[in-house]
Amino acid sequence: MIAMRDLELRGAGDLLGPKQSGHVSSVGLDLYTRLLSHEVGTLRALRDGTQVPAEPTRPMVIDLPLAVGLPEKYVGDNALRLQLYRRMASLGDEAAVVAFEEELVDRFGKLPGPALNLTYQARLKIAASEFGAQSITTDGNRITIRADAIEKIPRIRLERLLGEDGIIGRRQVTYSRRGTPEQWKARLMEVAHALAGMVGR
Repeated sequence: MIAMRDLELRGAGDLLGPKQSGHVSSVGLDLYTRLLSHEVGTLRALRDGTQVPAEPTRPMVIDLPLAVGLPEKYVGDNALRLQLYRRMASLGDEAAVVAFEEELVDRFGKLPGPALNLTYQARLKIAASEFGAQSITTDGNRITIRADAIEKIPRIRLERLLGEDGIIGRRQVTYSRRGTPEQWKARLMEVAHALAGMVGR
């Protein structure tokens, strides 16, 4: 278990305290948990006089205009919330995400919006990892997906998938983010699964 007081004294309190949801939103769940694990490992190494761990490598970036996280009003304990974030980051398939959601509901009640967005992003990450996506980001009203594997997909198939507003680059595609959040989230998941299917063929 992480020594909360030790982290606070050494200046890492914000990572575990009230501002944690902002950190998750700004850097993404995977990178957040990796950075936090690295911070804890560094503090322990300094305390014990052992070798400081190497800097974490940057994982897939998912940056969407969504409120994402486990609110303090939903999971009040900081250490427990951190543990749940770490578990979420390690989920590898749909069954694991469903089981995690069911556990949250059993322990804490109905999932609030940010928690639903958190599990959505976990599902998106799983789908996007199947075609090796480096990032899924937004710029204004457009969504951009970057992956080296895109250059191996026939252009005609990408055009059919993305429609008239799609822009196809060598290793990225972009298209308009339309409709309500639920609508564009569903469309993005559809695109991710379709890209995974195209790469897998």
